[in-house]
Amino acid sequence: MLGGMGKGLPLGEEKKEIGMGKAEYRARLHYQDGEVVEGYEAKRFSGLSGWLRTRMEKRAVSKALDYLEDGSLILDLPCGTGRFATLLSAHRMQMVQADISWQMIQFASRHKCTSTGGFRFFVRCEAEALPFREGAFEGVLCFRFIPHLPPDLRLKVLRELARVSGEAVIVDYRFKYAFRYLSRWIRHRLGLVRSLRPRLSLSQIRSELLQAGLSPVRWIPVAWLFSEKVVVLCRKEGGAPGRR
Repeated sequence: MLGGMGKGLPLGEEKKEIGMGKAEYRARLHYQDGEVVEGYEAKRFSGLSGWLRTRMEKRAVSKALDYLEDGSLILDLPCGTGRFATLLSAHRMQMVQADISWQMIQFASRHKCTSTGGFRFFVRCEAEALPFREGAFEGVLCFRFIPHLPPDLRLKVLRELARVSGEAVIVDYRFKYAFRYLSRWIRHRLGLVRSLRPRLSLSQIRSELLQAGLSPVRWIPVAWLFSEKVVVLCRKEGGAPGRR
């Protein structure tokens, strides 16, 4: 059972901006562009396919959130446009929304987060150096981010997520066991696709999480066999998530 309220939060104002480090990667830089941010949801989640993708992803995340106690304090990182704010509120979570992109935070502030029940404040920060004390949150939700990072930085970020969480971390990965990846692999072998993005096996994902001090508790495929995405509910060493 996961529950209680977060403790030791060093930030108490609605919006804070934290000094940025030097690590660079595409996802870090791409969403500093205001035009990219304004078109983010329309590009990825519009139309029937976008609606289905959103519905399946939120259903998977919702199953993971069921393992957290009502009133738990959650870090949503990166919060992006505030896509999961309503879902977190529906699960009666208290939430801190964090992102490296001030443009994303501004969009989320205007459109979603500040009017959502359970919202606490925004923080602009980098995932590899979070400005929170150890165990400041009951849980951390990190969606559509980890797969974009290079392996060495991915492990560093996972360790930071584990550090600031007192009990649970919810992340997503892209894994090999899906028709979509198999189709892309075949087309790559035939020379029809120039590049093939690497995908991990479940054992590789488990190994990486364990290195970060996280033990996988539940694997939740977004759409088994059809989608490459899997949501992983992790227990921090010393935590013990259980079904409500």
